[in-house]
Amino acid sequence: MNLVRPRQLHLLAGVLITVVVLADQVTKSLVLGHLHGSSHVLGPLSIEVGTNDGAAFSSLQSRGWGLTVASVAIIAVVGVVMVRQRKPQMVVALALVVGGAIGNLIDRALRPGHGVVDFLTLPHFATFNLADVAITAGAGLAGWCLVVNPRGQRDG
Repeated sequence: MNLVRPRQLHLLAGVLITVVVLADQVTKSLVLGHLHGSSHVLGPLSIEVGTNDGAAFSSLQSRGWGLTVASVAIIAVVGVVMVRQRKPQMVVALALVVGGAIGNLIDRALRPGHGVVDFLTLPHFATFNLADVAITAGAGLAGWCLVVNPRGQRDG
């Protein structure tokens, strides 16, 4: 039996989307305003400001308005699926994807011609940001939910 009401799920999604967008935009603003050059953080993780006119993890470079339109469409479709979803784990997963997509869309809208601000770096990997992390974590969690409970049966 699912004990979480749809209204609670919508509130959870709204809060999570807001937290993801705010964390993404605040961290981008901080690195743009205060970081000059590269800075080692922990283990292999470093911070180095860059921009990306492509998609997550620097894929699909130089797609411009096409990516912006695709982002809006993805946000809309995933948002509709999320609102109809009744499983809390899937709502969390989809809210992470929507929040991350909105965070990167804000960059594209406010920084035309410059792209999305990326600042987290790992050796031999693309530079990325918190929005990319949220999108990837959300997609991974959604995949896990589908594998563990492929038909969406209720637990218990």
